[in-house]
Amino acid sequence: MENKEDKNEMEPCRRCRKMYHYSSLRIDDDYLEEPVCRHCCGFRNCDQCGKNHSIEKLILDEDNYMVCKMCIQHKMGGCVRCKQIFYEFDLNYVCNGNYACDHCEKKMENEYEDGEPYYTSD
Repeated sequence: MENKEDKNEMEPCRRCRKMYHYSSLRIDDDYLEEPVCRHCCGFRNCDQCGKNHSIEKLILDEDNYMVCKMCIQHKMGGCVRCKQIFYEFDLNYVCNGNYACDHCEKKMENEYEDGEPYYTSD
């Protein structure tokens, strides 16, 4: 059984949100100064695409976001149907300046062949 004083010394990791004793957390980045656990130490999610990368591979962009090299080099765009965000080179042109992911493009082609609406705009 834990003492009440021990619960006060517990603190969440700023990345995975699991509770740890404050002495087991460490700061791995001088810029952010976030206390993190040993599993998250040295890794962080890209602020744009959300993929986990080593801190050394992330770059501070013009808006002060920590982003990966892919996000610096390529623009992001949204699918007209499912509204998910993809790199623009992963999207396919469908009609009227709209772009769709591969999955939604196939669905829209099937709907078009069946005589249903091509896509619905919200």
